[in-house]
Amino acid sequence: MFILDDLITEGNEISKEKFRKNVGYGDYFVGEDYEKWMDKCILYLEKKYKGSALYEKFIETSRDAGGNDQSYYDKMIGILLALKDWEEE
Repeated sequence: MFILDDLITEGNEISKEKFRKNVGYGDYFVGEDYEKWMDKCILYLEKKYKGSALYEKFIETSRDAGGNDQSYYDKMIGILLALKDWEEE
């Protein structure tokens, strides 16, 4: 659970810093820190949840998340929050 807490906190911090306004083309997330955060999430999920539906959903979402809008981030952070809730039960 502690690793999930760290990943969620880091994701929230990065979402504030790496969100770019792009007039005419829509807002998007970008940057090395954002990519690194996604990679850390993938490594953790692969270790703990490989083969699960949420792991697959995270992988699928993260493939297109870099340079894309907030909906991708929302899906990924939602997966982490759902796993955290599940682990706490």
